[in-house]
Amino acid sequence: MDEQRLQSLERRVQRFEDLEAIRRLKYAYAAACDDRYNPERMLPLFTADAVWDGGADFGVHRGHAELRKFFTEVSQNILFAVHHFLQPEIDVDADGVHARGKWYLWQACTFRGDVGAWISGLEHDRYRKIDGRWLMSEMRLELFFVTPYEDGWHKVRMLKAGG
Repeated sequence: MDEQRLQSLERRVQRFEDLEAIRRLKYAYAAACDDRYNPERMLPLFTADAVWDGGADFGVHRGHAELRKFFTEVSQNILFAVHHFLQPEIDVDADGVHARGKWYLWQACTFRGDVGAWISGLEHDRYRKIDGRWLMSEMRLELFFVTPYEDGWHKVRMLKAGG
């Protein structure tokens, strides 16, 4: 195999390894969220200067100190959560150190006061590889809705089972 083809193959393999590492990073983030937003599990997934932007509903939090405070407070308000991140679109920059991703969020949760809810949105992420490890450097949540389970969109059946 000539040198050029070998280098091309190495770049392609590295790209697949990077994409898989970013998927695993997002899985680790979901698992930390589902562990009552555990800051001890959460913070190692973010760069020191990371930004978590939840817009008007959840606020903007910068750096590990603010992220720790935010995730600790969230765990007092969201008592149970199951995060599903779906349909990822991930692009690794040519430099191999920066990447972007978009993930649909589908979340079932229980808020304080025993209020079941659905949350849906799109997460726009930025990643940075530091010392060979992918970390989240920015996460911006675009909420589609947060709705109480009991009063939500699910009460009227649109289709009969089977079509």
